[in-house]
Amino acid sequence: MKQRTAKAARTRRAMRPRKKALALIPMLPLASFAMLDAYAANLVVSTLADEQTDNAACSVREAVLNANSNDQSGSADCPSGTSRGLDTITFSVAGTVVLSSTLPAISDSAGTTIDGGGNVTISGNKTVRVISVSAGATLNVQNVTIVDGFRDIEGGGGIANSGTLNLIESTLSGNVGVIAGGGIRNYPTATANVSNSTFAGNRARPSAFQAVGGAILNEGTLNVRGTTFSDNSSETGSGGAIFNTGSLTVNSSVFVKNGASDSGGAIFGEGNTSTITSSTFLGNTAGDIGGGIAHYSGTLDVINSTFSGNTASRGAIFQNVFTGPTTFDGTTTLRNTLLAKNAGGNCAGKITDGGGGNGSDSCLGGLGADTAVNCESISNVP
Repeated sequence: MKQRTAKAARTRRAMRPRKKALALIPMLPLASFAMLDAYAANLVVSTLADEQTDNAACSVREAVLNANSNDQSGSADCPSGTSRGLDTITFSVAGTVVLSSTLPAISDSAGTTIDGGGNVTISGNKTVRVISVSAGATLNVQNVTIVDGFRDIEGGGGIANSGTLNLIESTLSGNVGVIAGGGIRNYPTATANVSNSTFAGNRARPSAFQAVGGAILNEGTLNVRGTTFSDNSSETGSGGAIFNTGSLTVNSSVFVKNGASDSGGAIFGEGNTSTITSSTFLGNTAGDIGGGIAHYSGTLDVINSTFSGNTASRGAIFQNVFTGPTTFDGTTTLRNTLLAKNAGGNCAGKITDGGGGNGSDSCLGGLGADTAVNCESISNVP
């Protein structure tokens, strides 16, 4: 009996360290996250002045320079950035920063966040672009208003993105891009993710060429969710809100009173893939075709969306089927989508009814799933 009791005691003592070791295993990831947080840098902007001088006040320009260089070479007035984690720029002041020149391009591959807390506006003063993102870099813009940016020739009056841009709960308003992208120009290979934001009154202004993309010119990958586009315009060109030649995904967004003097009052697409889901197009205007959307080539899917009160010479949604020196023969499919009371017709060109109960006032007339129709028998549209 004593032998069994002693043996059991030894067994219990041997098991105790194992239990402690096992208990430590779930804690390892938490420790790793704590180490990552320790590597992050927080740079607090304490002045609205756009300056780079030694005066004990940290400006947004100095903060961006330090975040890029991961040291204090921009200014000793701001903390150093870090190459080992995300640099976050916040503000202890509220108001408007009026830029005298474009902010330094974001170049830190570890990522930079500019968080205005909903109290900060950065203005290009109608003379300069506000900011750009270099290839390989990431910029998160959160709770910031960007206004009155201007860029000649290449466009992107508010932001030019060649890397990764995440725009969160922010506003771009009154920005101008000559030829392209009043608010944002998203270059090929770049990715822009826009969520819960507002684009209002941005313009693409013509020069020797037509202007495209009043709010955004997308040549890369653009993902939009929960965002409102209103009163943006493309003067003498197409895509009042968005001009897309890349990959476009729009979800749960609203396009209202955008305008293009040519085609695509809200969105113009060419040689691209576009998916529009659970979105609303109201009162958009095109001087020629596609009051809501004009789509030339590639693939367009419109799902669970509404088009009403849009105006064009042909269709709230237009799918070009032009054949000639240049062939445009894309595919537009509507699923569970309502088109109603649009001046110039609900749709034009070759549209496919993808089923799901497209509205009774739709141009599709209740056709079965995957049935191709010529809404107005339009072909060879110049």
